[in-house]
Amino acid sequence: MLNKWVDPDYPSDPFRNVLVLALFEGQTTRAYWEEALANELEEFDVRASPAYELLLDSMPDSAAVFDAARSAGYDGVVVIYESYTDTTAAEYFEGYFERIAVDGRWVLSRPTPPPPLPGSSRPSHYVYIYHPPYAVYSMTVNWDVEVWTAPDDVRMVWAGTTAVINPKSQPPAREIVAGWIGYELAASGLVRTGD
Repeated sequence: MLNKWVDPDYPSDPFRNVLVLALFEGQTTRAYWEEALANELEEFDVRASPAYELLLDSMPDSAAVFDAARSAGYDGVVVIYESYTDTTAAEYFEGYFERIAVDGRWVLSRPTPPPPLPGSSRPSHYVYIYHPPYAVYSMTVNWDVEVWTAPDDVRMVWAGTTAVINPKSQPPAREIVAGWIGYELAASGLVRTGD
């Protein structure tokens, strides 16, 4: 999780029956995300139902969501949506690069100035790289998650942002995000931990 917020005034009473809503334009994408998150929450003894079974509009308004949740007897609503995607590019070319350690691995940093004049010593952490110009792209996809109470006193009790770096495809990203959400909701006391 990149960040999270928990309502300090909400009693740590785990949810037992939640409606899971994924706010995505496409019905198929929405259904896949709702199913993944509902399946994860059921691992924590929560009856979790995908909202697409109850709300047919892919982007239902909040009044419709909470009215449907109340009438169906849900005690909470979990909402997930993609908040933003960040794509960065770095160009590499021929030159001297500095080797630096990142998480115990050697990586190449930005180009460094040329080595000292001949006859002087060059630090060993500079390496010469020749490669035709190319660019490396990195993509980070962020998802926001909100947990709301569904009875008459509707209020947000938990919010978090999670991200996946360079997701290869939707299914692994869904599983990673759903797993983190389940873990964090359990750690916050909003779902049972199975103990």
